[in-house]
Amino acid sequence: MRIPDKQYSLVVRLSCFIGMVFGAIHFLSWHSSFPTHTELLLWRISSIVLVAQPALFSLGSFEGSVFSFVKFFSWFVGPIPYILARFCLLVLAFLTLNHLPPRALDSIAWTFYIPHL
Repeated sequence: MRIPDKQYSLVVRLSCFIGMVFGAIHFLSWHSSFPTHTELLLWRISSIVLVAQPALFSLGSFEGSVFSFVKFFSWFVGPIPYILARFCLLVLAFLTLNHLPPRALDSIAWTFYIPHL
């Protein structure tokens, strides 16, 4: 059974939107402190790629001659930077664990925040 084009297009756009929201979550660390300026730039560039690639993929689902190049790019060229960006964010997340601020190791008095314990 074949999925109608209209439903397929809706599923593609909805999936792209969810992917863009996932990428946008990484923008929350835009102004966080990183050990080096290079790591900060890598985080920012990778976050932008995680939002831009699903947006391009969604644009490629439209019909028209202008979108044919976008479709080609998003299907055949775009996944490479997307995969590299995901890998880069994963590596950066683990590398920054070596440079936690001193307050990250403080013990939390949970009874202060949850009084009924």
